[in-house]
Order: sequence, then C-alpha cells, then structure tokens
Amino acid sequence: MAYGSTAPPPKKARVPKGSHRMSDGKIMKDSDMKKKPVKKKPLTFDLKEGTFTRMAKDKGYGDKVQKFATDIIKHKDKGVLPNGQKITKLMQKKAQFVVNARKFKK
Repeated sequence: MAYGSTAPPPKKARVPKGSHRMSDGKIMKDSDMKKKPVKKKPLTFDLKEGTFTRMAKDKGYGDKVQKFATDIIKHKDKGVLPNGQKITKLMQKKAQFVVNARKFKK
C-alpha cells in the first residue's frame, strides 16, 4: 500500500454465531466466557454446636478455648491472630460470648 493510498484496510475474519471478538483480536466462544459454577462441599457437621471449639482446634489452640477467645478480643483491632489467622466478625461475637460466659453463675 502506497503512502496516501485510499484503499480500505484489510477485512477481519467474520465472527461465527455464538462468539465474540476480544480486544486483542482473538475470537472466543460464549461458552468459554461464562464462569463455571463453583461446587461447594456439603456441610457434614452442625453449624451451631461446638463451632467455637472447632475453630480453636483449627487455629492451633487445641482445647484452650478460653485462651483463643481472649486472643481474639485482644487482637480484634489488628484483625489478625498472633499465628496469622484472620479474625472475622462472627469469631468476635462468639469470643465475646465465651468471655462473658466465664461470669455465669453455676
């Protein structure tokens, strides 16, 4: 093509039905663009009973549930436990209950 030529630019290949041309020029099928659903594992335990104890064991505290609760309350402003685990709002609520439960009369 010579300088100043008015010839039209070369045509791109036609995009087949059910496909899209991406910004880099590649053609991608619609089925490839859709996100595949993430399969969640079914829960094999009760969500209520023993969840805080289970959390304490998973985070490396063993049977020291009271220590786990106090660590959560101490480090809730940082958002991370001393062992690097993230502290969630639910963990804070359950830890506050454990700390308050020490005061319950037997």
